[in-house]
Formats: sequence, C-alpha cells, structure tokens
Amino acid sequence: MIKKLLARIFASRQPQGKLDFTNLKSILINPIGPGLGDAIVLTSAINQLRTTYPNAEIGVITHLRNEPVFKNNPLKVEMVRESIWYALTHRNKWQLFLDCSPRFTTKGILFSFLLNFKYVICFEKEEKKYYNLSSVKNYNEYVTGLDKIHLSKFLFLTRLSKYLKDDSSKYVLPLVKKEEEQQILRLIKKDKFNIMVCPFGTTRKLDNQEFKDLFKLALEGKEPQIHVMFPNSKQSETYFLEDSRITQTVLPSQTVFQWFCLISKADLIIAVDSAAVHVASAYQKPLIAFYGGTKPFVQFSPLPYANAISIVPIQGMPKNFNGTMKGYDCRDTVAKIKNVILQTRLF
Repeated sequence: MIKKLLARIFASRQPQGKLDFTNLKSILINPIGPGLGDAIVLTSAINQLRTTYPNAEIGVITHLRNEPVFKNNPLKVEMVRESIWYALTHRNKWQLFLDCSPRFTTKGILFSFLLNFKYVICFEKEEKKYYNLSSVKNYNEYVTGLDKIHLSKFLFLTRLSKYLKDDSSKYVLPLVKKEEEQQILRLIKKDKFNIMVCPFGTTRKLDNQEFKDLFKLALEGKEPQIHVMFPNSKQSETYFLEDSRITQTVLPSQTVFQWFCLISKADLIIAVDSAAVHVASAYQKPLIAFYGGTKPFVQFSPLPYANAISIVPIQGMPKNFNGTMKGYDCRDTVAKIKNVILQTRLF
C-alpha cells in the first residue's frame, strides 16, 4: 500500500520534456547493472555522447564495484551515488536522465523526483506488483528492444540517434599509472606465449575437466612455449593443464587497474562471459569467450573484431543451471581455439 501511494505521489507525472537535443549541457546515466562488465560496456555510449556533446557534463550512477572503470577515465565522467542527500543538494543539475536500470525501485523513484530532470529516457523495466508501467509515469520516452542489440549501441534506440555524431562501438578504460604497469610487466614472461585464463566469474564457471580436455586437444602435437596465468583464487589450480611443457601461474592479488593492464599485455585471453571479455574487447586482444546460451548473449557479446570468437554449448544450459558451464561441441570448439592460436602466431 505504501509503494502504491509513493508511485501516485512521486512517479505519476512526466518531466516537462522541453530540451534542446542539439546542445545538451548535462546527462546522467543509470547503468543496466552495478557490475564491472556493465560499466565497461557503458563506456561505448559515453564515448558516443562525449563526441557529440564535448562540453557537456556526463555523470554515471556508480557503485563500489564499478567505480574503477570511471576513475582516471579519459571520458571525464562524474561519479554519482544514488542517495536522497545527493538528490536534495543537486536538484535541477541534470537535464537528461538515461535510466537503464532493470526495474523501478522506491529509492530510484524518489531520486528521480528530487533531481527534477527535464527529460527522462526510461529503458525496459521488469514489471512489479506496485511499480509497473501502469503506476509509474515519470519518464518522457520508454524504450524496448535492449535484448536484441549489443549494449554498446543502446542509444540508437532513442531519439538521441538523430543527433549522435559517432556510431562506433569502442570501450574506453582508465589510464594505467606507469608504476602499476611496471609491476605487471614482471608477471609477463617475455620468452613465452602468455595466456590469461579467466575460467570463472561471479555467477558462472567453466567445467574444469572439460576445459582441460578441450585445451589438451587444441595443443596436441605442438611444442609451444606457453605461460598460462590464472586469477588469484583457490579455484584456479583445479583448472591447471596436465602438461609439463606449460608454465602455469596463479597470479598475486591485484588492483582492478593492474588487472586491466595485465589483460592488455597478455597474448591471448580465454574467459567466461564476464568483465574479462569486455576488458579484452577494449584492448582488441585475441579472445576466446565462453557463453552459456545456445547463442552468444547479444547484449554482452564481445565487440566484433579479428581474433575474437564466442563459443556456446550445443544445447544451452539446463533450467536447473547451477553456474557450471559445459556441453560444448568438442570438434567445433577445438577447431576455433586452434584457429585463434594459429592467428596469434603461437606455433
């Protein structure tokens, strides 16, 4: 009942809607999620906005997890916390609000009401009992179809598409300090082919035995000088390849910036659908990305570039999927892995 009342009081009215889209002064964005990968993908849209509106203030609602993407970022983004205090002290600061969050929330409704945006573009929301399209009307434009495009292009579903001067998909990561880069270079073996393997993320992981079997076949009959690097985790050693020719390392703890730098210096990235895929895409590194669906999840697939491939299981993950990804077509997967490795001149 309280939520119903809050929606009626604070979310039943559209913003004024009068805004000159040829000369935007300030834009605030609420990402699709709080994760590191969500933030990296968002930098493509911010880059498009920055090219079109070079003097505009651009802000992003951030969380502890994704703040490193925007710190020291050349895109010059203002980091904003979604708090009532911030909204009270910054009323009328932002002209345009791009709300990509997956659902309406009480905090979000109050935040939007207090900031008093001139124009709000709201992206598809999950329907809830009290907060839904019938009760919440605090936007000027409601956009659907995010699940059918890569998220680097989501602005082109909106009226902004008429004004954007840059339609490229490009991720922009923070600048890495020289001292951090020097620390990372010590982890790279110059006389070997360095592979960064990220076989697990927050909610999913590759089946360790299937991973080992696939790469045993991919390297069969070869004499490579390989150095495989795994994340700092107790899980990592369970993915070690049973091959004495290969040097394998569990990396020491790193900052997010050092992790970005390490991926940029590696010769090949192998990762599950996670932030590592998008970091590799940002640096255009040779990439083998494992996904859990029958098709690459179009929103978060790697950016299209040479030596980046997506691998999916034969039948997708079952409904009782517990986070372990397996069931990949052995012949097809091994052929794709060999192809990427050959193109990177490992052999």
